[in-house]
Amino acid sequence: MEIAVFKNASTFSHPGRHASELKFLLSSLEEKPKKVLEVGSGCIEPIYFAQLLGSEATINAVDLNIKVYNTLTDLVSGKKVKLADLAEFVCNKSNDGKPRRNSDLLNEDRLKINAEELRLAGLNPNDFIRDGYYRMPKEGAKIIPINAELGEYTTQHQNEFDFVYAGVVLLNIGKVVNREGLVDTTKKLVGALKEGKVLGVGTNPAGMYGEKGTPGVLEDSGMATTDLIVDNLVLAKVGGKDRLFGGHCLRAVSVENQNSYSPIAKKTIEQRISEDEILSQAGITHREFNSSNLKGYFSEQGDNLLMVALRRDGGYDLWETPINKLKEVVPKVRYTFGIIPGLKYK
Repeated sequence: MEIAVFKNASTFSHPGRHASELKFLLSSLEEKPKKVLEVGSGCIEPIYFAQLLGSEATINAVDLNIKVYNTLTDLVSGKKVKLADLAEFVCNKSNDGKPRRNSDLLNEDRLKINAEELRLAGLNPNDFIRDGYYRMPKEGAKIIPINAELGEYTTQHQNEFDFVYAGVVLLNIGKVVNREGLVDTTKKLVGALKEGKVLGVGTNPAGMYGEKGTPGVLEDSGMATTDLIVDNLVLAKVGGKDRLFGGHCLRAVSVENQNSYSPIAKKTIEQRISEDEILSQAGITHREFNSSNLKGYFSEQGDNLLMVALRRDGGYDLWETPINKLKEVVPKVRYTFGIIPGLKYK
């Protein structure tokens, strides 16, 4: 795909996307959240997010796309939706803005990858995907579909939620606004959190670095990244060159929070890296970053890719690896790593 593709609004998702991240973020909370906000929710992700949360919680699922909203409303009401129908609008767009059918919802091999991502998070794929349909199980959190723009909605619902999850919304907003506008929107999102609560965000290898890099934007919005962990990667050829795509999970809390440190032990990450068949070959090295500010680290991307960052008193533990080495070992199909603590990894 040419870079222009990423300037078009995307509704792309697939069953299991971000499931590992959500599992980790929820397990890191001091108590189970009862009122949750998911922005840019899509119509697929809230269904299994509800299962991870449990029946005591409510998800306010906010999405601006009317097709997504209507479909999520149907799913919540008990209707089944054909995967083939979802593939028509839960998708990326071409340079001309036209939808590109979502092969993750149509191709059997990719559906198997989706199923594995659900299993890693402790979910049963058959609860959601069956006979070419997507559906919502009866158990789980209550979902309230909301058709609204993120900034407007969060402005009206400040200090209201026990947990906020933004997926890759900040990446998408950054495509169409300048940095000042991105920080302003992020502050509104952060403001929807109750004091001391956790914000979860998704990003990708390119989205961590540069002027609009997610960690830097969060810092300028009053948040400290406590954890940044690679979830999955895939090697794809773009313009004749191999490029890395995939996802990283960020956990962030207010910088004023006295417990704004990672809940993960250093030895846990080292063990997970050594046990993963891909990461153990990737030449990953550890170093200490003696600053509580990550923005400087992400000002520009060098020859390495950050795989994990854990916030400590006075700085971070970082694990990074040469991008060229990663390209030698990362497969050409999406591969979810077992590096996130709490996953049921083989």
